[in-house]
Amino acid sequence: MIKLKKVLVIASIPLGGVDKVNGYRQRVLSMRNSISLIGYEVHILWLYNIKDIFSLKMTKSCRDNDRNYYRPVIPFYCNQFVSNVSRLIGALWVKKLDRINKYDGFHAETALHGSICSMVNRKKTIVDFHGDLIAEMNMRGDKQWKVDLAYKDEKKAIGSATGILAASKALLTVLNERYGHIEIQSATAPCGVDVKRFENAYDNRIKVRKRLGLEERIVFCYLGGFDKWQNIEETLTLFKRIFELDNRSYLMIHTNSSIEKYKDMLNDLGDIGHNYNVIPLNSEQVPIYLPASDFGFLLRSDSPVNIVSSPTKFGEYLAAGLSVITTPYSGDAAEITSKYECGFIINDDDVFNIGELMSYIVLSVENRENIFEKNRVLAVEQQSWVFSEKAISDLYEKVLA
Repeated sequence: MIKLKKVLVIASIPLGGVDKVNGYRQRVLSMRNSISLIGYEVHILWLYNIKDIFSLKMTKSCRDNDRNYYRPVIPFYCNQFVSNVSRLIGALWVKKLDRINKYDGFHAETALHGSICSMVNRKKTIVDFHGDLIAEMNMRGDKQWKVDLAYKDEKKAIGSATGILAASKALLTVLNERYGHIEIQSATAPCGVDVKRFENAYDNRIKVRKRLGLEERIVFCYLGGFDKWQNIEETLTLFKRIFELDNRSYLMIHTNSSIEKYKDMLNDLGDIGHNYNVIPLNSEQVPIYLPASDFGFLLRSDSPVNIVSSPTKFGEYLAAGLSVITTPYSGDAAEITSKYECGFIINDDDVFNIGELMSYIVLSVENRENIFEKNRVLAVEQQSWVFSEKAISDLYEKVLA
């Protein structure tokens, strides 16, 4: 029997998330499945916040097995000194597992993990870039020492990597401009969606709309966090204008972020449950609730963070059969929306070209079933993990074969 080559994927779990299923973990698991399909034996090292040892009891699903290892670390951005110690601890865990399992290569889920791998040895390493972290940190107003540390992580990761996987072509261009021409193997693969999870989208749509009393409503949806670059205020403002022009409109917000900052804007929309609702979802619930909507909001402004993005929610909207309302600055999403006519692009985010948008909404509602199927097919062809696996497979062939 041919012995498979072994790969260790290194990823982190946020504080309090050790025993939870979320979008990030689902993405890592999808990556593992993709690498496995290429023909590798894949293990995952989950680095989690040491505070979780004291705050919760590790569930059975979070204990070590032959493919998953859970190891505690000090928070990576605790302070300037401790952060370096934390990276060293992470590197020691990688080195220990490598000594036991003798991996042929590493797959670092972020530049941070690529930096950790660079401290171990010169094993072949593929570093995954999902976005422009430096731009994100600057937009959030993070302390300069954190930005400097992230820059150092990126530089070390790229300097020691054998291959780079980027979420978009624009992101790969940014990395080349920031660190000089990158001569190692590279590939682009969008933040793909496991479209199989949405195979019951039509039935779920009927059931959820009936349960929530939305059969006669035009349902708009926002899915995701409330980070600054997500343009939440603009999304709520746009929906309010849509509702003023057609009171059948209804806003469904699926987020696990706090809505406190936007309470006044939400109150202006009317009564919760009648004009809008906020329903937090875990990863397993997204394919159930998302198809109940007709349109998905993906508004982004002109910024470095957005131009290089490959929003996961875009693929999820399409997989659920939704039409996407977006802007020209939503990375790959804007290009695909324009090319395949799977949504509406707002070209002036001050005026919101509302008349054209309302005409599009009316026409889309009239052709809802056809659009539903068309966009689900597009998700398979352009935003699924199957689409990304070819790029991943080619990169692994060049780097680890």
